[in-house]
Amino acid sequence: MEVSGRNYGDGQKIGGRLSAWHDFNDNWRVGGSAERLSRNTPLRALRSGVYANSGDLFVRWYQNERREYQLSFAASHFSDGNDRIEYGLSGKERMWTTPRFTLDFTPGIGGSTNTKENVPYYNPKSDFSVVPGLSAEQVLYRHYDTVWTQQGIAGVGGYWQQGEDVGAIVQVGYGQRLKWNNVVDGGVMLVWDKRPYDGKRERNISLAFDLNVRF
Repeated sequence: MEVSGRNYGDGQKIGGRLSAWHDFNDNWRVGGSAERLSRNTPLRALRSGVYANSGDLFVRWYQNERREYQLSFAASHFSDGNDRIEYGLSGKERMWTTPRFTLDFTPGIGGSTNTKENVPYYNPKSDFSVVPGLSAEQVLYRHYDTVWTQQGIAGVGGYWQQGEDVGAIVQVGYGQRLKWNNVVDGGVMLVWDKRPYDGKRERNISLAFDLNVRF
């Protein structure tokens, strides 16, 4: 269970998220979540006073640390009446391993549909993307349960939006992560990508930070 605060067009609002999963065995996991004031609501929607509630389900197949795949499905209802359905298939195939370095192939397929048009946020009637990528991780420092790593990602693929031509997606990213004594786990990731929006390719830069502290 999570409780969160959101500050946007209509002021401060309290959101929440419930999630659960079940492992049938060492290979199969099924899970899902329900969220009020979804964290995946587009920023342009929030700036316009539009929020979304959402739910999602996933099925994961895990063979070992070298291979895994996950199928996901999500539904969101926006306060302006739009209903969004999203689906995706992602995976990992280990290509190279050393004591301090790993390289993975990370295929990704995804798409979405929306029921409402002429809204103040990006909202294609339907779209679909295929982005195969690579993900590398190097251990910079390790001492017992303290591990400092750096990560790099890169991907090139295609994107289709209803009513527009197929366009290319390019993305690269770099980040670092610190795990300390099985108590603190935090990381930062900077990502640059270029992809089509309504037929026009645009550049995006995002910075993500996460921190988990166990008590």
